[in-house]
Amino acid sequence: IGVLFEKKGAYDESFKCYTEVALRGYSIGYLNLGNLYRRGKGVYKDMDMAIECLMKGAAKGNPDCIKISIQFSGNDSG
Repeated sequence: IGVLFEKKGAYDESFKCYTEVALRGYSIGYLNLGNLYRRGKGVYKDMDMAIECLMKGAAKGNPDCIKISIQFSGNDSG
């Protein structure tokens, strides 16, 4: 459902959905939250929060979170 809100530009609603999914322990929620933070959609752009979310998703084995986290490792330019 969060993806549908995001596609419609309702980022505040997608943020709520993704947060709920992440809090329930699903790595896809962390991936989607990380992407919102990376792009500043519905939230202030915050690379630290993006990386934190992506790392949590990576710790749960999400391959996309792992891939993106690797891309950011060692990149402190934000």
